[in-house]
Amino acid sequence: MSPLLDSESAPLPQRHLSRLRDLEKNLESYLAMGFILLYAVLVVYKILSRLLFDAYSFVWLQEVIIGLFIWAAWLSTASLVRSDDHIRFSAVIKRLPRWGVYGVYCIEWLLWLTLSGVIVQYSLRYIEQSVRSGTTITGTPIPEYLLYLSVTVGFALVFVRTCQQFVIVTRKYRAGEELLTGSDLGSE
Repeated sequence: MSPLLDSESAPLPQRHLSRLRDLEKNLESYLAMGFILLYAVLVVYKILSRLLFDAYSFVWLQEVIIGLFIWAAWLSTASLVRSDDHIRFSAVIKRLPRWGVYGVYCIEWLLWLTLSGVIVQYSLRYIEQSVRSGTTITGTPIPEYLLYLSVTVGFALVFVRTCQQFVIVTRKYRAGEELLTGSDLGSE
């Protein structure tokens, strides 16, 4: 038997595929957690530097901290759309027939797609102005548009995740499966 067809090597691609699926499902969460962790480290550093070195403070640190928080917020929004864990009227939806739940999903998708499309369109204009102006984050060489890019990237991901949710829920609806609200989509 060829070493390429050896049964011991077969699980390796499946393991990689499993990791890729996990990364696809949780990309925004992983990035947001990283930004929040860095955010926390910088906040603690800022507090300790004020306590220990009263006269020495980085001007740029506050701007970077705010930027990290904004990035984490918009990435988390996209993650919640993907996992279907965002706020909704679950008590009412659970009382609707299956076709009614699907109808509510359709309205929700239309609203998400419209909102994210409008926000991406207008935020791109704002980023273009920021790029042309060449402004930087106070006290750093970091371009200011990287901060504002969080809105564009976050809502572009909301758009993509809404489309994914449409496919997943529509497949369930056509297959006659129960359309549960909440984090049931996270297992897809």
